[in-house]
Amino acid sequence: MQYILDEKTYVDNHKFKQLAKVCQTCIGQDVNGWLEFKDKTIDLTDTEEHKDIDWFVLFLYDEHNDDPIPNFVLEKFAPVRDMLKNMAGVYRALFNFVGPNSTIPDHVDSDELPPYAETNIYNIVLGVFVDEDADIGLEVENEFAKTLVGKATIFDGQIPHRGWNRSNEWRCTLFMFVDKEAFNEVR
Repeated sequence: MQYILDEKTYVDNHKFKQLAKVCQTCIGQDVNGWLEFKDKTIDLTDTEEHKDIDWFVLFLYDEHNDDPIPNFVLEKFAPVRDMLKNMAGVYRALFNFVGPNSTIPDHVDSDELPPYAETNIYNIVLGVFVDEDADIGLEVENEFAKTLVGKATIFDGQIPHRGWNRSNEWRCTLFMFVDKEAFNEVR
């Protein structure tokens, strides 16, 4: 079974490169630009056993308003949010920041469901700032995908997965939760 889908299966795949550029512009054209609002992010290292990683998220968009979006995000990232609102099936999105030489351990996205549980969503991980000469990527069930700027990796978040940033720079990706109905091939 294939666990990582081709990005062309998503109906709005033609928007990925532009979306990455808009994200870069809003952050300030420098991966380290996000450090100015680091205190507004959620530190995921607090929820993991491994303390040797730097892993932060910033919620950008939530169609259902389950997670409060900080006011500065509504202003600073309005162009990103506008694009997300016009992409098929996207109902939640966040920036995922992984520090230099950090590894995200194996996990599934919902602790409320068992691994491999059927869900109605796919994750789309879009490279925004990535040292493209470095080993930066993710793995889903022994399938590997290199993280590249403007390129998407698509998979089901209830399948155990992990990521890594083997570079000396921060890795920034846009992480989107998307209804499976927005794909040409639903698995």
